[in-house]
Amino acid sequence: MRFTTIICSYLFFALLTFNAFALLSSEFFPLFSQVFMLLTQDGRIYNVFSLILLGLAIFMVLINPIKIYRSKNIFGKTAPFVVSLFGIITLSILIILFYWIFNKFNQDLPLFSKTDQSIIMLTHENYYLSIEFFITLLCWIFFVFIPLLYRILSLNFNIDNRLAKSLFILEPSLTTIIITMSATAFHPYFSDLPSRPFNFLLFYTSCGLLIYLLLKRENKLGFYEYANMIFLSFIILCYILCSESILRGIFFNAQITLYMLALLSWCSEWMQNKDELQNKII
Repeated sequence: MRFTTIICSYLFFALLTFNAFALLSSEFFPLFSQVFMLLTQDGRIYNVFSLILLGLAIFMVLINPIKIYRSKNIFGKTAPFVVSLFGIITLSILIILFYWIFNKFNQDLPLFSKTDQSIIMLTHENYYLSIEFFITLLCWIFFVFIPLLYRILSLNFNIDNRLAKSLFILEPSLTTIIITMSATAFHPYFSDLPSRPFNFLLFYTSCGLLIYLLLKRENKLGFYEYANMIFLSFIILCYILCSESILRGIFFNAQITLYMLALLSWCSEWMQNKDELQNKII
């Protein structure tokens, strides 16, 4: 069992538990009806979580390509170069995201006021030009759609191919896929927000691909993958029950925390994939 899978699974469980308590208390206990709304305000706990996860991801992106480059005698020059190139691109994106989230702490907004994130959701034009849309779309394409499609088609990387070695190292695990799916599902189910059809289209497509994969390759999953899928099922039920509470808060701040965890999970897997590839070559 991969060490990174275990750690990210525990973080995933902890974050989902936190989300569940915040949502359920806001939905069913009048005394705590504003808990989720308070937690999702800009500059509050979800932004803190996101910055911590981003900081860890940046650290991983800084050290992993260096360690992989030291193995160029085994992998050749192409794989370390491609991974380093991806590392530079990923690092640039992570730094931009870190600055964007950190800037939320500098917004002097009155409590319970609508922020840019809530206004963005009001019109289709604003939402589909927002950073929220692009984060959701890119994470879904690279962490859900392509990896699931690759597994469903039973494609195998030819480790004798230089580029294939790079793709093997950068391949997201099923844990990363499930974490990303949980972020996509984090949306008010009973609302008329313009982001709703887009998020649900991505999520339902993901569910269809994942279910097909499970039916096709059910014996190739580990304990933590099954556990994460159970967590995903429970939190989706929680999202459905607490749709009104989600709508009252700036839910994208909570949603992006899960996306940041998915990024951390993916970045931390590079070394594990590298070790697995090295064992196959040797």
